[in-house]
Amino acid sequence: MAKITSVLQTANFKRAVKKLHKNQKKDLDKAVKELMDDPLLGEQKKGDLAFLRVYKFKMVKQLTLLGYSYEDGTVILELIALGSHENFYRDVKKLFRPIAYNGPHNGQKYVGYNTERSEGSLRVFVPSERSEC
Repeated sequence: MAKITSVLQTANFKRAVKKLHKNQKKDLDKAVKELMDDPLLGEQKKGDLAFLRVYKFKMVKQLTLLGYSYEDGTVILELIALGSHENFYRDVKKLFRPIAYNGPHNGQKYVGYNTERSEGSLRVFVPSERSEC
């Protein structure tokens, strides 16, 4: 397994983190560091969410789900979603729903994906240095 050298976050994840309090961010930083050490900690999902792994951890005594993407052999951990179990999977499916649109030739149908996950919307996430492990 390759060592994680960079962590990216989607705009959706960044918005969720922005709303957290300092003590919650400390717990999140600890969870991200654990994932950087062992990216296979989270459970691999099946079906529509096969690209997603979910790591469950406690954030200020509340169970929180951290959705991320990691492929064996890569050095990038992509943080996708953060939240409580309520509607977590439904919201993640909504973010990555296939979008059908007409192609340029003879009305062919093409399937793309919601742009939320596009490379341009990813931001580098750096766990704060002050948080204790």
